[in-house]
Amino acid sequence: QDAQRNSSDFSFEETPEQTSEKLKGRTVHEWSKMARNITGRADAMYYEPSENPFFKQIQNVHAKIAPLVKEYIRDNNKKLKKRWLELSEEYVVRKQLYDKRKRRKGSTR
Repeated sequence: QDAQRNSSDFSFEETPEQTSEKLKGRTVHEWSKMARNITGRADAMYYEPSENPFFKQIQNVHAKIAPLVKEYIRDNNKKLKKRWLELSEEYVVRKQLYDKRKRRKGSTR
């Protein structure tokens, strides 16, 4: 049965609907094996993302995790900006101390 279900089953002359019908009902393992044999447009399993049989499931998962991803990115950006602010303040203080020491050494000579 695996011999019947490989990427050579698909031809460039088939319509996307025909190709999509052949792809339905395959396991993740079968999809993985077929995907490894793709070399370009000539032997593509589908031409548009929406032709992927799992497109709706993928869209649903992305819609569910989108708020979590946005929150994670916002939190990381806040942490980064806070750290950059701390570093810039530290730089200013160290620069002032350095300049102060430099002036003292210059005046004692």
